[in-house]
Amino acid sequence: MTNGWPDNSPDRLEDICVQFCATNIETFAAKNETSGQYHLQEGITLPKSICDKLLKALVDIKPSTVHENFTIFSDTARSQLSSICLRKSKIDDKCLKLLENQPIVDLELSNCQELTRESLKTINKFQHTLKSVRIEGRSIFYNCDENPNVLDESAVLECPNLRTLCIQDYDFNNPDDLVLSTFLLTLPRLTHLDLSNCGLCAEHVTSFQSLPQLRSLNLSNVMKEDVNDTDNKQLLEHIGQLKALRHLDISVADDPVKFLQPDITLSDLVSALPQLVSLDISGTNLPGYEKFTPVSHQLHANSPQNCDEEEECCIVGLKGRRFKFLGLLDCLHDPCFRENLPAEQVTGHGTEDQVLLSVQRYQDRSVMLCSALNKLFHLFQAGVVSDQCKALECLLEGMHRHPADPHVQISGSASLFYIAKGDQKENLTQKQKRKVIDLVLDGMEAFSSEKKMMRNGCLTLFCLYFR
Repeated sequence: MTNGWPDNSPDRLEDICVQFCATNIETFAAKNETSGQYHLQEGITLPKSICDKLLKALVDIKPSTVHENFTIFSDTARSQLSSICLRKSKIDDKCLKLLENQPIVDLELSNCQELTRESLKTINKFQHTLKSVRIEGRSIFYNCDENPNVLDESAVLECPNLRTLCIQDYDFNNPDDLVLSTFLLTLPRLTHLDLSNCGLCAEHVTSFQSLPQLRSLNLSNVMKEDVNDTDNKQLLEHIGQLKALRHLDISVADDPVKFLQPDITLSDLVSALPQLVSLDISGTNLPGYEKFTPVSHQLHANSPQNCDEEEECCIVGLKGRRFKFLGLLDCLHDPCFRENLPAEQVTGHGTEDQVLLSVQRYQDRSVMLCSALNKLFHLFQAGVVSDQCKALECLLEGMHRHPADPHVQISGSASLFYIAKGDQKENLTQKQKRKVIDLVLDGMEAFSSEKKMMRNGCLTLFCLYFR
């Protein structure tokens, strides 16, 4: 490492070979002319350590056609998968069924629109090994045949060893709907539950008490703007019954959520959760107002009676508590600028560290990511970003995860321009330059009608190699 930048070393030979095989599949697989599908050539067995990397490379290169290559992994004696991410691929029920004998541990099926509730049967075949599942989109848990907007009561995950479950963009809003409660009863060992962007009633939170090992709960964008704050307060009261929680996310994007008594509401919540060490309240007014008290810093520093006293917490509702992480991005009244924040790490826009942590932490949330990227851009404009390597890696990852979001692409490319023309550009490695070029060109191709994207892309490429 040089000043925080990685060494400019070439890719590992294994990674080069995997990439070559993924782009030249005929090197190890033969195509069946009748079905058009690929199978491993006779005498070839893929090492277990290679299979996950190969599938990831196939997905990254062209997610829209990765389903055509799934027969490569149908023979578990010759290929074994443990972690698969099929985000936005065209995989269907038939393709996923080809993997039903694989010892899958981690599974992501985000926005795979071709899947239906039939795929739950295949997922349940992984029940002895499956530890983590991430599902976004509407298809798998909905009764697509009869009513695409109604949850299917027979849609149940039978994976008793599951530890982490992420279900996003589903509607459980009816308090009389027992689908969620029934669903969770089959997952007794769950420790991490993510229901962000889901329509959820306060009554549903009571069903979380059937998860005795639950330690992390993500309800981002579940609370809604409520003039009387009754529903949101009831939701928080039910959350307060989950005494073993260590991480809680009740952040909100877009419209801020306001409580009538934010200090008392926050204090009651954290008092009910004694083991909480990580809390995200971004996009709310829960940090309250800062009570400004003029202080002579010189007198404070020299005053003996103040030397051993703890400095007062700047968030009234968190008085007496200290956290490892505290999310304050886009909170009302900008609490991220206050002194004596009660956390080791904080998201917000008060400092460079806060902004970079925001970009890093909200990679999967396009709205919050966009907000953080805009704040990072303003820091680059002001010329105050010192850790440009971390900024670059966060930018590249965010743009990679949201190729179809023009706001992420435009905001990200604007900051890339400042890195490409800055005084640290000589530290960029060839790998980083290649990623920048690939992502910028992809963004320009996807949003060729966006003048800002085209301008940012052209300037970035020019500065990277010619300036």
